[in-house]
Amino acid sequence: MHTATPPLSDRLKPRMSAWLLLALAPVAMADGSPWYLRGGLSWVTSSHEHLTDEHCANHSPPALFGCSLGSDGRPIGAYGRLDDALGWDLGVGYRLSPIWRLELGYERVADRSFSGDANFLSVPGAQPVTGDLDTGLLLAQVVADIDVGWERVVPWVAVGAGWARHEMDRMTYGFPGLAPGAVTVTADGERDQFAWRAAVGVGLRVDPRFTVDLSWSYTDLGWMGTEAGAATIVRARGTRTLEIDGTEAAIRNQAVRLGMRYQF
Repeated sequence: MHTATPPLSDRLKPRMSAWLLLALAPVAMADGSPWYLRGGLSWVTSSHEHLTDEHCANHSPPALFGCSLGSDGRPIGAYGRLDDALGWDLGVGYRLSPIWRLELGYERVADRSFSGDANFLSVPGAQPVTGDLDTGLLLAQVVADIDVGWERVVPWVAVGAGWARHEMDRMTYGFPGLAPGAVTVTADGERDQFAWRAAVGVGLRVDPRFTVDLSWSYTDLGWMGTEAGAATIVRARGTRTLEIDGTEAAIRNQAVRLGMRYQF
């Protein structure tokens, strides 16, 4: 990694969030408690992302892409998408009434690969771009159960907001048209971002304690990106380093989730 190691407190935040949720579980042990535990697995997909400069006109350090149009007529950048991935979540909930619930949960989606193409000017052939992303999300949400008169099936809607941390690995820009092995490798980066979500789902009551949830959600996770720092530039004539500014891309996820609730 090319950036400085983040403070220990920052690196422990996602792990502390998950352990906090586990620690809250014993308060819900009384019979008939409004508390419940929830967990699940999600299949996460994203729309296409455009990786661009934080400040395209910056000169100190210089922007990687700049403010010009690229070889295809679009602003210079990296155009691609994050791979679909499996995520997991763990949380606690509290039933306020027969309709309203509050939930606090931690989610993680790891090892998502970004793959795309850049459009730098005067570069022949393909310009593949690759990198990896890990995202942790601490989210509070309000859930409304909808009484439609079915005994075991209960539709619900939810909205929520929280805090996301994106950990982006170094991005590799390949230029095989220039020379075999010609690449530019940027610094990595971490971003703390405000996030919000809207979701719809349905709960199937298996018995008085267990409910199976199936849902769809849209989540705005803010911006992922790399930090300003040293980029390694490998060309036929040799290798050098150059300080460049950071890059960023908006990240918006859709997910289908299968989960379980256990009512104490």
